[in-house]
Amino acid sequence: SSAKPMPARDPQVDAYVPAAFRQRRWWLVLLALWSAGAWHLLHSHIEDVQLQSVQIATEGARNMFRMVALTRSWNASHAGIYVPVTERTQPNAYLKVPRRDVITTDGQALTLINPAYMTRLIAEMAQSDSGAIFRLTSLRPIRPENAADPWETKSLQSFEAGTKEVVSIEPSEHGPLLRYMAPLQVEKP
Repeated sequence: SSAKPMPARDPQVDAYVPAAFRQRRWWLVLLALWSAGAWHLLHSHIEDVQLQSVQIATEGARNMFRMVALTRSWNASHAGIYVPVTERTQPNAYLKVPRRDVITTDGQALTLINPAYMTRLIAEMAQSDSGAIFRLTSLRPIRPENAADPWETKSLQSFEAGTKEVVSIEPSEHGPLLRYMAPLQVEKP
């Protein structure tokens, strides 16, 4: 047979290494302790990454909300804006104001877009372009499609009690979904 003989143990090394460590079964204990420590560090790191992901997504939602509020304010400061009537941009059936629909001197049909309708149009565009979903809702909506779902109803009720924003991770058909909601103050214009 061609088995190699075990090398002779060095008595000087054996004098410095405790007997418990010279037995191989203790190495399994050390390996198990090292594995447990590595698993704990990995688990802690994954939790940190998840927390940071939620914080980044929340800040993104806040920024989107601020941009929508700013855009609505700009629209309101101009008492709405007129845009050409198209297949995608039809007159707003819920907007009951004089001169909602006008015809230019060259025959172009225009319709008035108020802040709420503009927000809905932007939301539809954002969802189709980037997958971001946002919408207006209310406990007393004028447009029936703006009725609040149960999560939104709970959030809207908390705003009436003084809450400034609501953020949560909710299950969805595509996996966990960050939901963000903040009160949008309606201005007189």
